[in-house]
Amino acid sequence: MSDAPPPSNPDLSETVLDELAGRRESLLVGDLVILAEQYDEEYADERGVPVDRLVAYVEELARNGYSFDPDGVREGLDEKAVESDSFVSTDNVYWVGEDRVSAFPPRWHDELEGETDVARYVEVILDDVDDSRSAFDHGGAGRGIPVQDLVNAVVAMSEMTREQVTTEIRHLHNEGVLAENTSQHPEARVLPADEGEGDAS
Repeated sequence: MSDAPPPSNPDLSETVLDELAGRRESLLVGDLVILAEQYDEEYADERGVPVDRLVAYVEELARNGYSFDPDGVREGLDEKAVESDSFVSTDNVYWVGEDRVSAFPPRWHDELEGETDVARYVEVILDDVDDSRSAFDHGGAGRGIPVQDLVNAVVAMSEMTREQVTTEIRHLHNEGVLAENTSQHPEARVLPADEGEGDAS
């Protein structure tokens, strides 16, 4: 954990600020959106996060001596935010309402908002990304969803915690519902067990 000071705006999530403060070298707008969607309780029951809220986090850190530029948030969104119902790439974020963005496309929200069945996330995401072998720019080779991306999506769109999601993935793996393709890479990709390939185990 970092040494971020308590926020002068108590409405902001200390978890988000603490995570951001630990990234002293660089701050990617996509990471900011993911963190806010997962940990900002103010918007836990809403789709995406307002741009002004994202700027407020960076302003708070800048006030406390961190070398982050609040203007860079809007500049980053101008470059990375897209108007698309479906997945484009892990490098993009998505407009999901007026001046509101999400790390996940509107289709995922439409089909998964509030969903706690992790296998359903796998089904919807794989259906939307088409060729998952090339869609995700990290994780092992082959078909499937990198574990980190799956966990991020479930936490952002449900009330489950990261620990609960990770435990559920293991449970569904043990039950033969999901498989993990770990072929030559430490970060497994998750896919339905009946589509398991390579070194899925």
